[in-house]
Amino acid sequence: MMHSRSLLSGLLRGRSFFAFALTLVFVAVSVLPSFAAGGQKGNVNGQIVDATTGAPVANARITIAAPSGRQEATTDSKGRFSFLGVVVDTYTLSVEAQGYTPFSQSGLTVIGDQNLEVGQLKVSKQLRTIARTTTRSIASAFQPNQTVDSVTVNSGRITQTTGKAESTNENALLLAVPGATLDVNNNITIRGSLENEVGYQLDGIPFTEPFFSTNGSSNRFSGLSQVQVVEGAGDATQGNVGGGVVNLIPKRGTFPPFGVLDAEIGTPGQYSQGALEYGIASQSGNISNYISYLQTNRRILYGLATTGAAPYGSNNFYNNSRDVNTDLIDNLVLKFGKNLGQSFQVLYENRRLTAFGPYGGVSYGGTNPTAYFQTDPYQYAPIGLTDPLNGSAGLLASILPTLNGQASVNQPPPHEQPQIDDQTQALKFEYDNQINASNFLDLKLYNFNFAKGSTDTIGQAAQDPSVATVGGRRSGLIADFIHQFTPNYTFTFRVEGENQHPMWDGFNPYNLAQLMEGTPGGLTPGNGATPSLADFLSPGPGGVCPVAGGCYLSQFFPAGQVPKLPISGINYNQALFQTFGIAIRNQINIRDRLRLDLGARYDGAIYRFGPNPFNTNPLDLNNPSDVPPAALANKYINPRTVDPRAAVSYQMGRNDSLRFGYGRSTTFLNAQTAGTPAGLYNAERLQHVPALDTAAAPACGSGTNPAGLFKCANYAQQLYWLYDQNFDAPDLGGATAQEASNYDITYQHQFPNGVGLRVTPFYKLSTGLPSFALLSETTDPVTGAILTEVFTANNNGINRTSGVEFGLTTPERAVGFDGFFSATYQNVLTSAPPLINGEANLPIISSGSLALGDVYRAGYVSPFVARLGVEYKTKFGLRINPILQYDRGFPFNVGNTIASRSAIFGNFQNVPQVNVGPGRTTIPGFNGATGGALATNYVDPALPGSVFNPNIAATRGTPESSAAGGILYHPDLTADLTVEYKKGRNTFGVQATNLFGNIYNGVVPGVNPYYQPVATGVSGPQTSQVKQAVPDFQGGIYNNRGFANVPADANAYTNAAYLLNPSNPTRFTFYYQLAL
Repeated sequence: MMHSRSLLSGLLRGRSFFAFALTLVFVAVSVLPSFAAGGQKGNVNGQIVDATTGAPVANARITIAAPSGRQEATTDSKGRFSFLGVVVDTYTLSVEAQGYTPFSQSGLTVIGDQNLEVGQLKVSKQLRTIARTTTRSIASAFQPNQTVDSVTVNSGRITQTTGKAESTNENALLLAVPGATLDVNNNITIRGSLENEVGYQLDGIPFTEPFFSTNGSSNRFSGLSQVQVVEGAGDATQGNVGGGVVNLIPKRGTFPPFGVLDAEIGTPGQYSQGALEYGIASQSGNISNYISYLQTNRRILYGLATTGAAPYGSNNFYNNSRDVNTDLIDNLVLKFGKNLGQSFQVLYENRRLTAFGPYGGVSYGGTNPTAYFQTDPYQYAPIGLTDPLNGSAGLLASILPTLNGQASVNQPPPHEQPQIDDQTQALKFEYDNQINASNFLDLKLYNFNFAKGSTDTIGQAAQDPSVATVGGRRSGLIADFIHQFTPNYTFTFRVEGENQHPMWDGFNPYNLAQLMEGTPGGLTPGNGATPSLADFLSPGPGGVCPVAGGCYLSQFFPAGQVPKLPISGINYNQALFQTFGIAIRNQINIRDRLRLDLGARYDGAIYRFGPNPFNTNPLDLNNPSDVPPAALANKYINPRTVDPRAAVSYQMGRNDSLRFGYGRSTTFLNAQTAGTPAGLYNAERLQHVPALDTAAAPACGSGTNPAGLFKCANYAQQLYWLYDQNFDAPDLGGATAQEASNYDITYQHQFPNGVGLRVTPFYKLSTGLPSFALLSETTDPVTGAILTEVFTANNNGINRTSGVEFGLTTPERAVGFDGFFSATYQNVLTSAPPLINGEANLPIISSGSLALGDVYRAGYVSPFVARLGVEYKTKFGLRINPILQYDRGFPFNVGNTIASRSAIFGNFQNVPQVNVGPGRTTIPGFNGATGGALATNYVDPALPGSVFNPNIAATRGTPESSAAGGILYHPDLTADLTVEYKKGRNTFGVQATNLFGNIYNGVVPGVNPYYQPVATGVSGPQTSQVKQAVPDFQGGIYNNRGFANVPADANAYTNAAYLLNPSNPTRFTFYYQLAL
């Protein structure tokens, strides 16, 4: 065994000194604030010695074997052996040496990105078989050799936390990990991180979609062997994450083969699932294949459309009626070469999620005559449209475009509409080569496509229809080279590069129309007029235009061939974002107890924005969005970063260990935070029509470039820039990457009975977070819902989290009790006011909050979350699996003090929150309503007082704190229960979710925007009934029960100050599984 002194002297010689010195220099110069993460391979090291003399045993044959594969090696002259790039699993190690009795040790757990030191293994010349078993599982909370804070959930633990095999609930799986909790959008957050700070992987390749940085699996999974969650920055090979990484590791084929046929049905409603998986491998392990296919059909609500939503909540009533999820995975591995030391893997996944609906806004086959009928788009008059266009369906029909599937007359929707269509394809080629006992090469080539289509053309919001496809493609190469200078010093060098092709093909046909509602300016080009909808009219009988001054385009097209208004939206025009990274990592073992993990990363990005076909200004050739040139400086479009990583673990004894980790990481911009360029579709024919602006009064350009506006080259350009100036923001450029610094300390202990415990205090500071300051917004004059928002991007946001993770695991047992307990306390402070739109992913913050530097308790997470999964198995095949999930409750209150909406005496101020003036909140409430409708304090209209000292006549009587988010809603406790019986190859089971039947689990109260105050805590008769008594909500709503004309009980609001939208009741799933 190499002592620390000899190790140090060894580091000061030759190549090892060069590698180690390079790392120290790299860390030392890391004064700037990074791409892969989560490991599916680890390393195994050890030494074989004579049990009597202690002498090393050379040329011993070492084999590690698991159902997923095996590897062989031979000891060197010092009896040492190494296995590099070992797939994570639990292995049996066997030793054969001439003149010695065979030796075996089972239960060796390989953890991704970690070295497993088995120490000295003693072989005897006595004529007896030596065998030893270790009991620690890969999923145990006690992993004393671990330097990086990570948790592995194996197949047994997956069943305990989801309730059954063949589950697709990825969120339930990840909640078994301390530090992983659900945010208010039902997405995973790690240590209170924003959604874009969590990275996702599929077997070591990026699985995060490139637009919003969301989970490529849409929070569903199948065919998993295990999941590794790295919390914090991780080691130096992990980058472009701020809070942590989730790595989904699929199953591999085994010998002997395995397979499962799964059939499920559920009630209430209609739920069914069918799944088939099969894994097979040759006895030698040189070829293996795993394949699975799953389809789930779920009707989310219950009963016909005539059923009111009161028992199920308005969110459900206006949500999708059903969804279909399919998932195909194939994982082929070929091994070849000496001792099967080389392998080639082909992994493919094709997943699709289609959601139909909405439930409350569609009439099914005439069974519900009172259901919401689609609004005739031609009766939808853009705000302020002048006569005779206003209300003239015939004239509007000749002008306004329609989207595919959108009805042109007022009629019942003909069918359920696919509202969401998520499609994911991932393909990975991987080549591994155990070159020799000291060198290992790993090459990954991948292509990942994600497209999330969303459609709203026949739902309750169909009078303002939209279609969008968001996502993009990621393709790249990851190369790892691992060299062991000594068994106590492993050096890893990583190089990676990626091309991202972000996509947002968005179609919003009536946004542009709202900007063209005025009186036309005349028929001659160059008169400085603004485009008008009347420009698209054709002359009537006698050549007379129906609107005076209109029919401008008719002079350029044959009679009856004037095109319709182009469709406005978003288009990235084949933009290319390129990222690259170089990492070095040093894993050093000193006296088997002290382990160091030191490294650093160098990362960079190149943002190549797509060309803009509507920007022909010669001064803007490299500036497609006409932004200020300073916004395209290298620090924005060609950023470079250096990030250090350091971790140390110390095993204090056989059953106790302590580790400390620090890492700084950079999260590069996704497409949303990089900017959203405007798009204009079906405008080609208008590019040959002269524009209406003049050189003296130009109309084209973003309006933010100091060079000013420029003369439009044609009418199509004038329409494009009109839309860009009013609806599209933020433009490309001007945003920087965000940085996160993570600190954590972990204490681990193993009790005599094998129970493992881990406690991890942590601190994370994220700075430079993308924030979006609200510039302007328009709201519906009837409902108060936000229709449009224009905002500007900046990097002034922060996210500061401190907390503690706690994990407890029992040994996995074939009979009896086992299970886990995970708990997370997190105090998350952020610059985004709680309850703000997009708080967890795209916070749109008032300029006042940013200017004042206000910090709030985050509203998107619960401060304390815990999960308990227990399993009891009998030798007769009965398994009982209760699961409890607890959260303390989410923040929900508006706050008595807010940042002013506008400057007061030249500066923003924190002022009392009221229903009028600068004290109106910008927080969006129920159905996106905002402003005075969300006030909880109401001024006396006769004697209102001042901005800083308002005369408050009444409040809603609900608890409030000084700032928003200071009050937590009541705690939630959810219970699931699975009971199954296994007999031979057959398994019969039933799973009950939401066992207590609490339909308010996970519900966050929303401020009732339809509220009439009478006195403190007393609402008036107009509440939820008729025209509102608050300034932002003049006008009536049909029954004040939502956006739609639905049955009277469909969304029965109460007169309460806050609204509760119930979730789903208890559901039972019955399943049968056949082992193949």
